[in-house]
Amino acid sequence: MAIWHTPPKHVEAMMSLSNAHPELRQDLVVKEHQVDGQAVFLMKDPTTNRFFRFVVFQYYVATLLDGQTPLETVQKRVSDRMGQEISLSGIETFVARLNDLGLLETASAQERARPERLLYYRYALLDPHRPIDWLHRRLSWCFTPTFVAGSALWILMGLWSVATDWDRYTTETVALLPLDLSILWYVYLLNMAVITVHEFAHGLACRHYGGAVQDMGFLLIYFQPAFYTDVSDSYLFDKKRARMIVMLADMYSGVLIGATAAIVWRVSEPSSSLHAWSFLVIVASCWGLLFNLNPLIKLDGYYILSDGLNIPNLRRKALALVKQRIRWVLGLPNEAVRRLKPRERKIYTLYGALAGTYALMLIALFALFVGDIAIAYAPELSLAGLAIVFAVTLRSTDSVQESALPTPLTASAWMGKPSWRTLLWIAALIAIVITLIFVKIDLRISAPFRLRPAALAVVRAEVAGQIETVYVDEGDTVRTGQVLVELSTRDLEAQLRETEAQMQRAQAELVLMQRGARAEEIQEAEAGIRETRSNLDAARLSHERTVRLAEQRLIADQELDASRTDVAVRQAAVEQAESKLRLLKSGARQEEIQARQARLVELKATHAHIEERIWRCRIASPMDGVVTTPFLREHDGPFLPQGEVVCELVDNRTLVVDMSVLEREMEEVKIDLPVEFKLNGFPSETFAGVVTAIAPVAGVEENKSVVHVRSVIQNRAGMLRPGMTGLARVNCGARPIGAILLRRIVRYVRTEFWW
Repeated sequence: MAIWHTPPKHVEAMMSLSNAHPELRQDLVVKEHQVDGQAVFLMKDPTTNRFFRFVVFQYYVATLLDGQTPLETVQKRVSDRMGQEISLSGIETFVARLNDLGLLETASAQERARPERLLYYRYALLDPHRPIDWLHRRLSWCFTPTFVAGSALWILMGLWSVATDWDRYTTETVALLPLDLSILWYVYLLNMAVITVHEFAHGLACRHYGGAVQDMGFLLIYFQPAFYTDVSDSYLFDKKRARMIVMLADMYSGVLIGATAAIVWRVSEPSSSLHAWSFLVIVASCWGLLFNLNPLIKLDGYYILSDGLNIPNLRRKALALVKQRIRWVLGLPNEAVRRLKPRERKIYTLYGALAGTYALMLIALFALFVGDIAIAYAPELSLAGLAIVFAVTLRSTDSVQESALPTPLTASAWMGKPSWRTLLWIAALIAIVITLIFVKIDLRISAPFRLRPAALAVVRAEVAGQIETVYVDEGDTVRTGQVLVELSTRDLEAQLRETEAQMQRAQAELVLMQRGARAEEIQEAEAGIRETRSNLDAARLSHERTVRLAEQRLIADQELDASRTDVAVRQAAVEQAESKLRLLKSGARQEEIQARQARLVELKATHAHIEERIWRCRIASPMDGVVTTPFLREHDGPFLPQGEVVCELVDNRTLVVDMSVLEREMEEVKIDLPVEFKLNGFPSETFAGVVTAIAPVAGVEENKSVVHVRSVIQNRAGMLRPGMTGLARVNCGARPIGAILLRRIVRYVRTEFWW
């Protein structure tokens, strides 16, 4: 096995150990387990809380290190036990490795206090013994079969609550996306709260089965914050079932929290804040569950997989094997390792490839995230940030190399003639450089876009009125002049009839004035004058008689007064008849005729205005297009004020692609450049166009300076809708691959240093 080979870095340590009496530390905790029918020994270092796995033979060698027995004696006893000769150098190598791991009384404090790596950083926040013991005294009933059965039924009820109202659940999930920053913050805080419950569930399970919880604290794993609970004592449990329960306790608690939130979500009022918060708890629980189940990083999913496969330190061993294979492919010096079983080799290869790819992906995503922030807000720090990420990656690689217990080849094995693989890789590197310089590909600038209609019309009510009939609804295609909505015209029609009557009367009066009096009317007036004069003469004769009688005091004074009044009345009647005759003979005055004419014109204008208002009650489409106003037919009946919006129309036969291009990319964007579009709603379809317009001014969107670039797309199939979004790629022409890869750095240097 690899532990019997002699690494050069251990030579000095072995020379010192060969003349000493090494002693195994007395504070180590040892537990025997059966794995695949064979005994293995787990050894716990209580100082660092690290665990080491030994087969029977290795453990036997370790037990012989009592501080009094020299290594030569150990070598003889081991050879006798094995029935074959074991070299002293092999024993020295094994003892030196135990010393490096801090398992001997002579071990350095540096190994015992191993520093945390940046990609897996832990910080202890509290000593959990007292809170875990306090909680266990009150919650130990959670591990009874009754509680497990009841909680399982409760979880099934939560799943049933979501399944039976799946449409609403999916609707609210879609409405939550894309996550607003404030919503994302709430979900993150809830997720942290759920994870806190997770970790205490870990600790309670470990305490319940007799283990000790060493510490609890903050964990930064591949730059992702989390919490952790040290339940490494579970490795000492005799029963695998107890270890699995400790691993699964946190996820079970998370599912239980999610089920409770699902039940509250189902029974609460959809418009209430309780409903909204319970839905966010469901999201946070699912998020935390998926995060913890990920076996590619050292979280619960990884430990469950490692324990299920009975392979401790699976990640470390798998990454070491992948690293060795990569070095072999590159022709670099490699390490000698123990021979693996076919099952182990398959598992290590598959898991190592997946875990390594995932780790590099996380580092790359973090580097891109930091790089975008640095370029946007602090460009001068971008190169430093890349250097830090590169150093972190190398540090992670070094840590994997040191922990995998390899044995490097000697220097002479590498300083000789280069292998054919090395020459091949040098040639490949030269080919890559030539490709970067001379091979050109299209430079494509990506930008989000939104479809906008080429023509938009807002139809408003030109007159006030009550809606009587709505002829169209959302999504209907209309033509220019087609009636969309009709308002009630009953009041206007009544006003129109009244105005027509007034016009007829005014017209008749004007005609009479313009024609003058007829002969029959004059004769009638003259006859009237003769009659009134005759009546006046009779009244005068009667008055004269009355005066004589009054002088003789034969009648009363009242009769005399009545006689005088009668004469005056007869005189006025004569004058009125004579005046009428004069008017008939002279005709109407010009001013009166003009007044009548003006009145007639006014009535005609009123009539025309009412007719126009009646015509405008039939609200027609000003263009060919599609109705976009929802629930339009539900508007029958209500009063519509003048100027109120009736509906909106869009012409979706031609759509404008409104792209938001970052200001720093505008140097490459020109009119008539080809553009390709991918819509979120139709990811399998690719649409093409050209740049037709560039906005004259820049704007700010999401705290970024952008310039709106527009293109036009024909909606011949009719499947596109205004408001749809997607990603556009502007083809800016062929550029060398290297220039495309370095363009951001070159742009920054030219901008900052005017080069």
